[in-house]
Amino acid sequence: MSDRLRFVLRNLAALLLLGTSLRFAVFECLRWQEASQASTRSKIDRGTHTGHDPAGSVDQLNDADRKRREELEAVQGELTEAIGSSHPTVPAVRLRRIVVDQGPERSLVYLNGEQVGQTPYVGQISCEDGTSIRVTVLPAAGAPIRSRVACAGPDLHLKGAEVDPTPSPVTP
Repeated sequence: MSDRLRFVLRNLAALLLLGTSLRFAVFECLRWQEASQASTRSKIDRGTHTGHDPAGSVDQLNDADRKRREELEAVQGELTEAIGSSHPTVPAVRLRRIVVDQGPERSLVYLNGEQVGQTPYVGQISCEDGTSIRVTVLPAAGAPIRSRVACAGPDLHLKGAEVDPTPSPVTP
């Protein structure tokens, strides 16, 4: 390889290395400036900006932004007053385990009119505290067994031939 070609290649490699280094330095500088500006903007938004802006390029909030913020704060204040400190109580809907051991084995089990399995049945149901669940056990032969169980506690058990004296208007 000639000396002239070696000289050109060495200088080309040096230029490529210099270009890459400059590119990296410029992008890092720009990224640092953007992060600094974003930090200053968030301080202005929170109202903790001291007025000193090292980048010198962050503008104060304009009047339209201030007006919008004041309107938002006014609406939030009105909502807080309207709601007050009392929050509506929502009944506790929880997933509970239910065991149905009524009637002969392999009788169909219906919970609130929906078939869920066969006896003995062990499953889960989601219900509000204090509500009642309509349980119907439909044996292969004989009369259906209808009962109700109150939704209270983690486990609901139906055993034996407990029969609800008020029949349900809807079959199964």
